[in-house]
Amino acid sequence: MPKPVNQKRLIQAIGRLRSRITSNASTDLSRLLTALNAQMLAGQKSSGLKWVTASLGDTVKMFPIDDVLFFQAEDRYVRVVTKEDEAVICTQLRELVKRLDAEVFWQIHRSIIVRAAAIDRVQKDSLGHHHARLKGRKDELPISAAYLSRFRSM
Repeated sequence: MPKPVNQKRLIQAIGRLRSRITSNASTDLSRLLTALNAQMLAGQKSSGLKWVTASLGDTVKMFPIDDVLFFQAEDRYVRVVTKEDEAVICTQLRELVKRLDAEVFWQIHRSIIVRAAAIDRVQKDSLGHHHARLKGRKDELPISAAYLSRFRSM
């Protein structure tokens, strides 16, 4: 339930706001906010995922993010697949989504993130389910209805 508005206090608050907007301090604040936003955007771009590391016994495998074709969640782990290799990492898919470039990697299923450029075609099976076929691989990745809109004809 909203609180009742005191007419006199509201008029005073609007007056204070108007004086702040017209003062030079607000333009300085505006410039400061613009600079801060620019720094934050630059920081977000540079903090993107560059490498994926996977432990295999005594060995740590390193995959450049540019080589990854897709990520597929399997229980508590995520399968990382490149053209020549694959490994399992101990990271949740929802954490990966936050660190990947959304224009490069598309989530096509609740358990799959795929490099958009790696998709060769999308096929519909006899049951009406859609699958993504990747270039140079035999994998058929399921596409859920929630993510199918990305593949509609333009």
